[in-house]
Amino acid sequence: MLDSLLSTLKPRQLSSIKHTQAPQLILAGAGKTTTITAKIAYMVEKENIDPSQILALTFSKEAARHMLTNAVSSE
Repeated sequence: MLDSLLSTLKPRQLSSIKHTQAPQLILAGAGKTTTITAKIAYMVEKENIDPSQILALTFSKEAARHMLTNAVSSE
């Protein structure tokens, strides 16, 4: 599932997803929730990062539901 999601992203989104060695702030533009969700799934699946060590924040309940549903289903 992760690979099919990654194949739909723009180069800038992919670059953001693969940046896992330091904190990252993603602001403005379309595709923030998708980028964050894919980033979490990438970190867990490809980088073997413990999900309990990941903090993702959003200010929208809809985005939070999307992130929870899609990040969890991608594991």
